[in-house]
Amino acid sequence: DCIVLDTPPSRSTLEFLDAPRLLNQLFEANLIQWLVVPANKLAQATVKKALGLLEKLTGATFMHHMLDLARAIFEIRTGFSRHLTRVIELLESDRTGVLLVTGAHADFAEELAHFRKHLLAHGLKLDGLFVNRTFGAYPEATTEQLGQASGRPELSRALELLGALRAREGKALSRLQQATGGLPTKLLPELARDVHSIEDLLHVALRI
Repeated sequence: DCIVLDTPPSRSTLEFLDAPRLLNQLFEANLIQWLVVPANKLAQATVKKALGLLEKLTGATFMHHMLDLARAIFEIRTGFSRHLTRVIELLESDRTGVLLVTGAHADFAEELAHFRKHLLAHGLKLDGLFVNRTFGAYPEATTEQLGQASGRPELSRALELLGALRAREGKALSRLQQATGGLPTKLLPELARDVHSIEDLLHVALRI
């Protein structure tokens, strides 16, 4: 199967990628085992004394729930750890690719470089960069079109503005590509309306 995970903004994505390891650390934590399976009678006495102090501070109900949670975690940890390991292996394998999506603004370059650094640290494979809502995705005006605009001031101004926007995007794109180590890049077009339908997606796809 091909599974596409459309993640939230970059900081939330990094939290998502860190989650499997953090959960594994939780399951491997000595505290869980200490609460549930004390190693000997001395440990049992120590645990009982410590829990008694905690009960005075937090109340019996809280301690009851905490111990139930610890026991539940201990019971499922083997199967859960196995699944978490498989998730980590899948994320870091050649079967998983990451496509970065950003706007056509030079201000995003620093954040994108930071994000790329963390993705590579997680062992993820970066496949490409999509730059969203660009005018550069459309072909430049032909000589014939420019000639037709010569007698129409409003069209001439529109083409001049479009040229200026494309030039600004070009500078931003250069910085974005530097920030991502020269990833293969595709420009997605700015549309006259937000993408809400399959038809809108088709117009985007035709430009890729």
